[in-house]
Amino acid sequence: SLLKVGQKAGEEWIGNGLQMSFCWCPPGKFRMGSPVGEANRDSGREAQVEVTLTQGFWLAKYEVTQFDFQMIMGQNPSLFKTVAGQDTSKYPVENVNWLMATECCQKLTVQEQAAGRLPAGWEYRLPTEAQWEYACRAGTTTATAFGDSLDSKQANFQGYQPYHSGVPGPTLDRPTTVGSYAANAWGLHDMHGNVWEWCQDWFGKLPGGTDPVVTEVAKFHTQRGGSWRDQGHLCRSAVRYVNLPNMRFNFLGFRMALVPSDKSLSNITPPTPSNLPLKVGQKAGEEWNGNGLQMSFCWCPPGKFTMGSPEGEVEREVLYESQVEVTLTKGFWLGKYEVTQQEFERVMGKNPSSYSADGSQKDKVKGQDTARFPVEMVDWAEADAYCSKLTELERAVGRLPEGWVYRLPTEAQWEYACRAGTRTPNVWGASLSSNQANFNGEFPYNGAPTGPKLRRTTTVGSFAPNAWGLHDMYGNVLEFCQDWFEKQLPGGTDPLVSKPTKLRVYRGGCCNSHGWNCRSAYREPCNPEHSSQLLGFRVALMPVE
Repeated sequence: SLLKVGQKAGEEWIGNGLQMSFCWCPPGKFRMGSPVGEANRDSGREAQVEVTLTQGFWLAKYEVTQFDFQMIMGQNPSLFKTVAGQDTSKYPVENVNWLMATECCQKLTVQEQAAGRLPAGWEYRLPTEAQWEYACRAGTTTATAFGDSLDSKQANFQGYQPYHSGVPGPTLDRPTTVGSYAANAWGLHDMHGNVWEWCQDWFGKLPGGTDPVVTEVAKFHTQRGGSWRDQGHLCRSAVRYVNLPNMRFNFLGFRMALVPSDKSLSNITPPTPSNLPLKVGQKAGEEWNGNGLQMSFCWCPPGKFTMGSPEGEVEREVLYESQVEVTLTKGFWLGKYEVTQQEFERVMGKNPSSYSADGSQKDKVKGQDTARFPVEMVDWAEADAYCSKLTELERAVGRLPEGWVYRLPTEAQWEYACRAGTRTPNVWGASLSSNQANFNGEFPYNGAPTGPKLRRTTTVGSFAPNAWGLHDMYGNVLEFCQDWFEKQLPGGTDPLVSKPTKLRVYRGGCCNSHGWNCRSAYREPCNPEHSSQLLGFRVALMPVE
């Protein structure tokens, strides 16, 4: 039972459906952080504070394994799934971000409650930073649980760079089976090395006092313990590291705590009017950046407009642009920028882009920071999957209210937002030069002077926004929309072509386009399975039925 009293520190419990082992950490007091004089101390992050933990808790004896994660979540995101001659099922799961780790804890709680194995008032959760260090130290005051030195016979890290007076030793250059090294005094394995471990807290000043946890929303979450790829000094008990909640690496995992429920901690990012997109009365172009990626969105209010191009518009595509009247009954948020390579990788765990440091067009972007270039080389299904995954991750931590989703904009929403109240061929009037958008400047639109041509994508937001604050609605990359393609534009109220055809639709022109392809009404059919270095997307955030 979890509820018996008088447990001794390190007492073990194995009672859930996965037979995970947990060690008891009793209530107590300790000094959190590192003392002045500790070798390799980071004084800015490790200034000592007094901490009192009034409640005992169970902490997992091992880091969550690939087997555990697969059984709970139905997937294994680890990059070390296959290691020659090794059974990696007992390797720690890695390549998980904070959102995934949090969701895993929540799902296990629900599963165990449903099976009657979890008493009311208990939950699985990431440990707070204070709980983690208290358990790691296990009563010690030295730099590590094994003393003031550390070598690779004691933990999995870069053994050729031991800590302090440790002896240089072997280096695995990968994670390994949990529990391969000696436990600390409370029976906990791999608190130093193997993989970094996410904590519950947002990152801030080291929290002290009674049952401390940093709940104030910040940019980063904390992680502890060092990993297989780190030097020995980064595996000390007091070391604190940070990452964005959507970051995933092959050296980053987590460990579960089993604790008495505390509703103030069950949602570390409580929904509030300041961080949810629910405010009423927004003005067109009002900005919101309340998700875990700090993505910026601009408000597009309900309204009516004429979609398509009028007769007489220069270079008009008659077959595809016949005008229709459209009413949008719901406002929506549209990404201020096209989805970037960095944003795509943080959610999907990969970067397929050609114009990146590792892509096929790397010579064209040499010396450029491509993290803020738009992601490309994605097909429609990958763009749609990104939206679905972002919706799932944001709901898991309470940053997305019920009934709201991230989604590709409909074609009507896209043109409405692109025009931002204008009726001219583009938002700047009847002509367009490549000083206003990233397209082939040798072919400007309607009498504009010729200009530069990059012949590649560039940092999102490099050109002026439209009246609603949206950048790069023309050029850079073509953008997928939600609709299937039909020659006749969809009109009426909240139109969406949902009946499957063979083609999807994209909008906005790209870095290789001529100026006439960058008009507000320009639309083009595309095979949904097609991917190109000229093709990306932008995300909308909206309420749905």
